[in-house]
Amino acid sequence: MVTNTFRTCARALTVAWAGFWAYFLVGSVLSDGGSLGAKVLVCTIGTSFFLSNCALVWLFERAGSLVMATEGVILTILNFTFLHNSSQTQTFLLLTLCLPPLAVGLMLMKTSPRSQGRAT
Repeated sequence: MVTNTFRTCARALTVAWAGFWAYFLVGSVLSDGGSLGAKVLVCTIGTSFFLSNCALVWLFERAGSLVMATEGVILTILNFTFLHNSSQTQTFLLLTLCLPPLAVGLMLMKTSPRSQGRAT
């Protein structure tokens, strides 16, 4: 029962995370100046990134959990080392960009069939 709840929460969090950042990306790119071709390219690459992560979690749970956990760690490191933002922005990015994929990865790893003990 707990396994199904974790999986459902992880999938819902993935959809919310990918949907929010895809929407945010498209909105911010379209509101900036620049050529139409560059806007289409950035929107296509960015939304493909987020939506492919979401699809990976749904279709291949084990691989998706590893990718999401790794992505969460990498984004956290990037947030605090390479992105030079104010502390409020870093906190916002930590809570909305970095921690959701890490949480999804850990929840799915916990519910993975291999993480459960074998019945003897």
